[in-house]
Amino acid sequence: PSDTNQWEAGIKSDWLDQKLRFNVTLFDIKTDNLSYSILNADGSASGVYGLAGNLRRKGAEVELIGRILPNLQIMTGWAYLDAQYHDSPAYVEGSAPMNAPKHTANGWLNYRFNQGFLNGLDFGAGIYYVGKRPVDEYSQTTIITTHVNSVTPGLKPFDMPEYTTVDAQVGYQFQNGLGLRVFFNNIFDSVGYSSYFRGGYIDQIQPRNFSAQINYKF
Repeated sequence: PSDTNQWEAGIKSDWLDQKLRFNVTLFDIKTDNLSYSILNADGSASGVYGLAGNLRRKGAEVELIGRILPNLQIMTGWAYLDAQYHDSPAYVEGSAPMNAPKHTANGWLNYRFNQGFLNGLDFGAGIYYVGKRPVDEYSQTTIITTHVNSVTPGLKPFDMPEYTTVDAQVGYQFQNGLGLRVFFNNIFDSVGYSSYFRGGYIDQIQPRNFSAQINYKF
């Protein structure tokens, strides 16, 4: 059986008469005796498992949230992750798991009108960043049969490229309880990918798209 030891330490602080909150969290998570599923030649699970060793994840999370102005809300965050396999008969010492970026970040601003002829209107825009990350685990040459769709065992997997998306939305809340909101996602049509290489696919993130939502409050 695997077991996990985890600790976290952080600081929470309020600024500008509690209009802004700034938080910092440090974490260290160590999981021992991990396992992985050995696949059949057709890519299906064989029901047999191999030892993956230990995985240690440590890093930091920083966030700034609050209202700079009465009608202006801000939400920002940044995370750093250092994830490494250790003492593993399956993966190269110190290598990172697939889809484990060292850096991710996000930011969002939202403004709401509450008086005049624009009362009920709000709009917001945000950015989301994902850093480069391995497309697959870095397998050792001793487990050639374990990853049917994987990169060549013993050969370091390539990194999925970093990407940044920008989103926006506009909403209006009518006095009768009816609300309308329009979402603009990935405005600049950025190209990014996520992977499950052992499962045999690399997925592209959603391209530029738009959607609308109607709601009613009673």
